[in-house]
Amino acid sequence: MLGSLSLDAAALLMWEQHESGFQLDPKPWSWDAKAGRSVGLLQQAPEVGHLSAYAQVSAWLSQARHGARVCPESPLAPLSGGCSQARKLADRRLGKARELLDQALTSATR
Repeated sequence: MLGSLSLDAAALLMWEQHESGFQLDPKPWSWDAKAGRSVGLLQQAPEVGHLSAYAQVSAWLSQARHGARVCPESPLAPLSGGCSQARKLADRRLGKARELLDQALTSATR
């Protein structure tokens, strides 16, 4: 989806950290969560956000693959609101995921 399984995993972890603080059933963090529009580990629609962690991650990955097809210039933007509406947010998170992955890989090779 993003070029490597490691980067896919790093991006997923970045989304989990920002969306729920790694809490499976977090208190609402954002206006859409408070309005009941998003819940769970990755702050997804209630029909997904109330499922198991595995199902939530699987749905996120499916949505990310779709995003890579419809928005190749910013593949994860559709996860946060759309190709153009959420591009800055998605690109910032993906950039941070790349940075942390690079640091981890550099540390592992020392």
